[in-house]
Amino acid sequence: MGAGARFTGVNPAYTVHELVHHLKLSKAKLMIVEPQLLEAALAAAEEYGLPKSKIFVFDIHDKNTHDDLQSWSTLLQHGERDWVTVDDPTTTVASYASTSGTSGLPKLAMLSHSYHQTQAALRCSDPDLTYNVRRLTALPPFHVFATPIVPASIHAGYPTYIMRRFDMRQYIQAIEQFEISETWMPPPVLVGIPNSPFCTKEGMRSLRQIWMGGAGVTFANQLPMYNVLHQDAQINQVWGMTEAGWVTAGQWPERLLDDSVGRPLQGFELR
Repeated sequence: MGAGARFTGVNPAYTVHELVHHLKLSKAKLMIVEPQLLEAALAAAEEYGLPKSKIFVFDIHDKNTHDDLQSWSTLLQHGERDWVTVDDPTTTVASYASTSGTSGLPKLAMLSHSYHQTQAALRCSDPDLTYNVRRLTALPPFHVFATPIVPASIHAGYPTYIMRRFDMRQYIQAIEQFEISETWMPPPVLVGIPNSPFCTKEGMRSLRQIWMGGAGVTFANQLPMYNVLHQDAQINQVWGMTEAGWVTAGQWPERLLDDSVGRPLQGFELR
């Protein structure tokens, strides 16, 4: 985005057919792909018509075994320049986010530079917190629930741990090992953690804020999680949409003792 490009991420579980659909929708001109996902990506790129010279291998964890494909690091070998400045950040598209809509194949929502800036600013914690912020995320970064987390954390200077993929045992162990105080999760994880044999009150003692989104969870179904958390911990439900972002997530001064999804964040009007 800083180089003037428009970014779009895809689910690593996409089939070739789904990848081709996404490439056509976004009119992609360049791909950055992990080695283990190259088989489907190369097949989709060939069908779409993207030459191999426009495919770069993200060879951080696994070696690039394709001699005819460049490493992503070659993109960093052109010197350092200033960010591209856009004339109108409220209307200039910075990324395309996949959204299922109501029927048919996924659509792409056009998200502006201002969208990302505002969302990231709203994810920074209250400076008057009584605990040290240490964050953990296992959310897929191509989803709008997760998009603001890392930029906001970097901007605020918060230590943030990113899991490659969700695993219940490793997730719970990471909370305890790194003394995580803030994290994000979908409803199945929120409901599943208290029932996991790896979950203990001692291991959960560092958590103070949980943001949960994807579907509503009644207060009654939140109680098992509250029973293993610190007495000051809060579960805040995220209600929003791809095109609008997080609408109700925040750190309220009181714990919500009902099925509410919270209140509108600053800058939002609900109708």
